[in-house]
Amino acid sequence: MAWPTEAGSLGIIVPPLIERRRRRRKAFARVVRGVDPRFLTQPNAPIPKVQRIVRPAIRRRGSRPGAHRQEHNGRGKGAGDRTNIRALQAAILGRIYPTLHHYLIDVLDTYAIFNAAGYRFYFRAAANGPPQETDTPFATNATLPYSPGTTFGDGIYFLAVSYFNGVLDSGFLPVGPNGEPYRRLEVGAGNQLVAPPGTPIDARLILRPGGVVRVQAAYFELGTGRATEWALIATFNGTDPGTPPAVSPTATPTILGSNLTVLEHDLAAQAHGTTVKVRVQVRRNDGGTWRYSEGSTVLTAIADAIGPAAAEGAGVWRGAAPQEI
Repeated sequence: MAWPTEAGSLGIIVPPLIERRRRRRKAFARVVRGVDPRFLTQPNAPIPKVQRIVRPAIRRRGSRPGAHRQEHNGRGKGAGDRTNIRALQAAILGRIYPTLHHYLIDVLDTYAIFNAAGYRFYFRAAANGPPQETDTPFATNATLPYSPGTTFGDGIYFLAVSYFNGVLDSGFLPVGPNGEPYRRLEVGAGNQLVAPPGTPIDARLILRPGGVVRVQAAYFELGTGRATEWALIATFNGTDPGTPPAVSPTATPTILGSNLTVLEHDLAAQAHGTTVKVRVQVRRNDGGTWRYSEGSTVLTAIADAIGPAAAEGAGVWRGAAPQEI
């Protein structure tokens, strides 16, 4: 480590000592103790003490009695000797080593700052569709289960719930029988009715040759609430299909199996360019009354009656076996 020039020379000239001054000034020569500043550049190193004989300064005429003492003592009264030594050591090291700045950040409890954690409850009438996350919750509570004080008249409602941790909202939880972000509530004569069958998991339309449109869907539900029939409502004039029981289903294939069921049903062939729209539901007969599930979104397809019925043969390719074998 290079010796700083401002701290003195390393040659034959002896570096100045940092004197440990006494509070009482002696009029005769004395031995003072101090430290060699060359050792101040070594952090955490023991600082050896040295001694030197110092003769008292000659008092000049006309000076005030306390002026010489103040001049001799330099800064006058100050901190202890060891404190002054460490301060000078820090001053010298500050010129050699960069100063490190530490920034401390206090992380406060966000739950206490923003809001209390809890569950938020939403509902909408079935005519308005399922609740949206932008709706205002009609009730909140810290834990589940919870029975809100709101009463529901006869009709069909969608209920949804989300969890709020004090800062962020989880979005609607999958509370439906098939993971839907809502649960259906049906009230009749002031009582909650038996829940209808669950909604089909997936539904799509597939174009087939000759203007045929195939309906493909999947349904999964266990227990006594499982549906027994599919309910396909289709239109061929571009209008959206209605909802049963107000509208009779176009086709009602039987649901087979007792867990997962896949439907592939071909609708009647249509002229080329016909707009076909389909709504897919399932239903169950409860004591002579058909209970329908929630319908899928309206699916749309354009019938294709011009395309080829099948792909043409690829013929013989390079490396194939002779045809006459």
